[in-house]
Amino acid sequence: MREIFEKLPVGCFILSNDWTVLDVNLAAMRLLRFEANTLLGQNFGTCLTPYHQEMFRSALSLLKDHHPELLDFELLGAQSIRLPVELRIARLINPLRYLLTVTCLETESIEAKKTDFSGAYRFLVFGEMARGLAHEINQPLAAILNYSSSGIRRLKGSGLAPEIAENLCTQIGIQAQRAADVIRRMRALLRREPAGREQSSLNTLVLDAIKQTKSDVLRIPGVHLRVVLNKDLPTIQVDPLQITQALMNLISSALESMGPEPILSPRLIVCTFARVQDQAEVCIRDNGLWTGKEISELIHSPLFSTEHSSVRLRLAVSRAIIEGHGGRLWATQNHQRGITVHAAFPTTPIKHCRGQFQ
Repeated sequence: MREIFEKLPVGCFILSNDWTVLDVNLAAMRLLRFEANTLLGQNFGTCLTPYHQEMFRSALSLLKDHHPELLDFELLGAQSIRLPVELRIARLINPLRYLLTVTCLETESIEAKKTDFSGAYRFLVFGEMARGLAHEINQPLAAILNYSSSGIRRLKGSGLAPEIAENLCTQIGIQAQRAADVIRRMRALLRREPAGREQSSLNTLVLDAIKQTKSDVLRIPGVHLRVVLNKDLPTIQVDPLQITQALMNLISSALESMGPEPILSPRLIVCTFARVQDQAEVCIRDNGLWTGKEISELIHSPLFSTEHSSVRLRLAVSRAIIEGHGGRLWATQNHQRGITVHAAFPTTPIKHCRGQFQ
């Protein structure tokens, strides 16, 4: 049995009830690029990202005796290399143990799944944007209607002076361009081809996200918006459209936390700074009703729950975007009221940074 276990072409783990690695074969060690016996006695959680730890825990809780669970998973190998695998979990009894078999997914299969996910992701983002986009389109269309109606009334009355006519036509053109920009963003999200990444300024993306959520800000009476940007930030290699959407989602969630009931002087602070030498971070701080623990749970919770579904979907989309760019999303509790949501992105190291947000 030992010889068969060692020579199986698929990676095998035997775990205790607390995830301690009791046994592991050579195929698993080669797959994860660890030296022989490195994982023995270690916790299997060290091979998982925090997200996949929760996914693995959920799978174990639903597991039934003699009914293996098959998952598309991601393991962390040597030097934190991420490996997409097919993971089969079986529960053994007397004593309670878990048998894991791991098969590396073929490159072609991986690329196909990435393409499928990319399309599904864009439609998920589009669904979340639909409400905001409809509102954005309605605003310029309403403005165009008002300007044209005003011009018609004046033409029927005492006439229309050339300078007034010019101003009306100019304003109609501006509002039409606003609507066209909204439609352009919508079409870009629905294009089948994945958008390319480019060197972008995090400050510029933050300002763009704030501009796109301006209508949401104005809906909260008395809200005070403050923007603090670090001018020394290096650029980040990202898809600007996706990152702007992620930041819009985070800002909208912060605004929603301040909307359910009147609070004293609602405040929203958006700032950027260099967290460490090779990371740029954006912080979105509010004084709303959510707590850091609640938001952290929503960030890592499954999408099928209907509680706080709008915030949950926005956070899920933002997390997928940010982690897909090698970044990280988390939340902390403020000293008094509200939370601060942090999004960090890898950057090119710089010699110094100033203007950090305290």
